[in-house]
Amino acid sequence: MDRKLSFYAHVFAMSEVEVNVGSADERGRTRGCVADGFVNICLVRPREGADHFGVLIEDPIGVTARMREAYPSRPELWQVTRPGVESHILDVERNNLSLSASRGWEVAPGFWDKLS
Repeated sequence: MDRKLSFYAHVFAMSEVEVNVGSADERGRTRGCVADGFVNICLVRPREGADHFGVLIEDPIGVTARMREAYPSRPELWQVTRPGVESHILDVERNNLSLSASRGWEVAPGFWDKLS
């Protein structure tokens, strides 16, 4: 996890946010988030690459409804599984997308961006 976070810090000049959020096990931290003032990316072990994206969008509930219409036989893509977010879906590659209009995301240490 620390190696992944360091990559984003050095290559994309992103800063770690939500520090010490999540759990740890014998291999270290299981989660970390980085941001650059516009984008928040959460990295979650054991997956390779980014596992969670927070997206600011005007109508998060509408997007979830359109996912349900487009993929009615794949409820795992559109069933809200994360409490506390306005809407949460999986894309077709099973990346987590948390959609928000008013809650927002920490896009720099201590700075939260939101639409409202």
